[in-house]
Amino acid sequence: MARVRPPRLGAGGRGHGAAAAGRRAQLHRPRGGPRRRLRVRGHRPRQPGAGAAGGLTGVVVAARDLPRQAVILVGGEGTRLRPITARVPKPVAPLVERPFVAYLLDLLVRHGVGRAVFSAGYLADAVARVIGDGREYGIEVAYAVEEEPLGTAGAVANCATLLDDGAMFVFNGDVLSDVDLGALAALHRERGATATLFLTPVDDPRRYGLVDIDETGRVRQFLEKPGEWEGRALINAGVYVLEPEVLELVPPGRLFSLERGVFPRLAQAGSLYGYVDDGYWRDIGTPESYLRAHFDVLERHVRTVVGEQ
Repeated sequence: MARVRPPRLGAGGRGHGAAAAGRRAQLHRPRGGPRRRLRVRGHRPRQPGAGAAGGLTGVVVAARDLPRQAVILVGGEGTRLRPITARVPKPVAPLVERPFVAYLLDLLVRHGVGRAVFSAGYLADAVARVIGDGREYGIEVAYAVEEEPLGTAGAVANCATLLDDGAMFVFNGDVLSDVDLGALAALHRERGATATLFLTPVDDPRRYGLVDIDETGRVRQFLEKPGEWEGRALINAGVYVLEPEVLELVPPGRLFSLERGVFPRLAQAGSLYGYVDDGYWRDIGTPESYLRAHFDVLERHVRTVVGEQ
């Protein structure tokens, strides 16, 4: 088994911990603020150029139409990865001698995203010491800290005062992928969606649950514990485009989930879509998957800065 050196969380030494420590970031603890007015978008008829099953044909998203901001959910304790995460939070656990979340920042920078807000909780100070203000990665990084767990939807809403009024990408903080964010945003814009999910095909969806979409990519239903399934098994891959009005669906200061509280409501309204991408995707939440991710990076199965060197 390959030995993995943990990142340094304090000053001194070379690399990410030391560089970031010199550009210390301020942890923001929101106290609430003005709420945006809710405008849940209804289902639009299929537009010319729409492809099958959440794809696009001949559609190019202009750079100005890409979301320029992202929320990365990094508040979880990563209990399945202990003892690695006992002192080092999962987002900055080392992956081929880089903090894991650096790969997410690389993906955002490649797609022109200029600002990322980390929704932090467990060991938030350690995350901020390693990543700093993001300058080392070519992106501005801010932090919103949960005083208590708020769920995935509550965690995004907790970042509201650090976001502008535009659309945003949202990432689960344990996803390694080279998904085409431009194509994801293009489908979102063309369909007039309120939210769009990155969907990835898997052989066995029982661990994740299925997402059922129609030929335009509109989400029809979620199946939490699928039995026998015929056809392509698509799962929620933990990367989204959200319009800002999604935050109005989130009760302030309460534990609330995107997956169970927000997305089913949007699906019922016909304004939730799925973008299918067959590219690389891995959830690093288990020791086996985390170890496999090291080999995937080194063997260039996923496009990364490391793989391009």
